[in-house]
Parts: sequence; structure tokens; C-alpha cells
Amino acid sequence: PDQYVVLCAHYDARPGPTGNAPAADDDGSGVCAVLDAARVLRDVPFAYSIVFALWDEEEFGLVGSAFYAGAMAANDELIRGVINMDAIAYDGNGDTKARIHTRPIANSFEVADSVFAMRDHYNIDLDLLLTNPGATYSDHASFWNEGFGAVLVIEEFTGDGNPHYHTPTDRVQYFDVP
Repeated sequence: PDQYVVLCAHYDARPGPTGNAPAADDDGSGVCAVLDAARVLRDVPFAYSIVFALWDEEEFGLVGSAFYAGAMAANDELIRGVINMDAIAYDGNGDTKARIHTRPIANSFEVADSVFAMRDHYNIDLDLLLTNPGATYSDHASFWNEGFGAVLVIEEFTGDGNPHYHTPTDRVQYFDVP
């Protein structure tokens, strides 16, 4: 139907102060999650159409997602919710903490509740922390700007920031794969 759920990540990288960043965690990890979700869910019927989206130029002003969200709003399209995954593979201290960023915009709290419910239903070993008001530095904010409900799923940067973030050492070898 003409109602959409968006599962997204960004594929661009920001050059670090000492050279190019390979962007394995930020945001190759989110890209892999979206691609794997598309693989797993491709034949599953849903009540809403699922958009598996990979944006360009998140690192330079949310350009790709802002264009898409703006076009959807301009065409009065109905987005039921957006789940943006950005930097989801680093956990240096093994505490399994991750953050869900939300704001009181449209049905963002309900989208966040759905993420928690999925974690519980599938027994995913993550200690999810709700952040409200959520940060606006990733692609979910483009949807908030257009009045759509959205959340950001991201690793815990506050107490366990990835030391390889935006550096030439942002590589898969530093992932916490489980």
C-alpha cells in the first residue's frame, strides 16, 4: 500500500583529520544491517511497504535523506515510521549498551517502543537506552524536520565512544560482532 516504513543508513564517509576514514562502523555497520534486513525480509508480507534506503552525504549535512524526506512530505506520502541505523557495531567495554534517540515528533515514541519490543521479542542481547530529546546529527533528523516519526539506533558513544570514529582505523577488525 501507499504507506511506508523506512529502514535506513548512510554509506558516505567523512575524511578524518589524518586521512580517509574507511567507515566500517560509521556507517558500514548500518548499511550491512539494512542490506541484511532486506535479504531476510524480502519475501515476508507486511501491512505497509518497507523502504530499504541507503543515503549519501549524511556526513555533509544529511543531504540524501533530507531530499527524500522533503519529497515524501511535498507529495503528502504517508511514512508510518523511520528506523535509522548509524554506527551500530562498536562496543569496546562489552556492556551491550546502545541508544535509541527519539523526540516528541509525530509517532516517534511509538517507533522507539517498537524497537524495544523487537529487542524483547527476539531476545536480542542489547541494553537499550532511550534518549529524549534525541540528537539531530544523523539521517532520522531529516524525517523529524518534515514531521515524520523516526528514531536513531546507535551504539553508546557517551561512556564507550569508538576511538576509531572518523579516522583511518575505522575498520571491521574493531567490531563487536555479537
